[in-house]
Amino acid sequence: HHLTGRDIVELSLNTYSECVTAFCEADQLMGTAFRQLVQSINTARDFYIEQNSDSENPAWGFQTQFATDCNKTRRFVVYIDQIASDPEIGTAVLKNPNLSFRAVRKLLGVDSDTREAALAELEQTGKLTEPRIEQIETELSEFETAQIERDTELEREKTHRQILEYIQPS
Repeated sequence: HHLTGRDIVELSLNTYSECVTAFCEADQLMGTAFRQLVQSINTARDFYIEQNSDSENPAWGFQTQFATDCNKTRRFVVYIDQIASDPEIGTAVLKNPNLSFRAVRKLLGVDSDTREAALAELEQTGKLTEPRIEQIETELSEFETAQIERDTELEREKTHRQILEYIQPS
């Protein structure tokens, strides 16, 4: 289902509870709109490449042409295309209706270990939020720090043993 202006309903914001509901519904709509952006740009790229298959690099110029045709900045189109053409993130966006734009943006900026762990969790639970990605990033960082400290301590003990053996050979 494609989003249209008809999908945006007149808001009733007369109570706190109505505001919470409206906010959650809007967030869901944004997720749907985001998936529509990703699907549209992926399909458009395929058509563009097919139409330019005679050229040496058929994808060349796609982002600029698409930005012009959509009356959007090239920067915006490049950003959406970066998400859409990333095999892991693009697939995650299309498969998970509850994945927010903020979570996707966070996934783009984390290291590969954090991304891998976060996407694995998304695969298992069907949920992933920006704060959870930050938590995973922190947990991995703390684990790596502990590992480095352990390795350093083992190296220190080994060096200490070697010095003792050198000073006091058995």
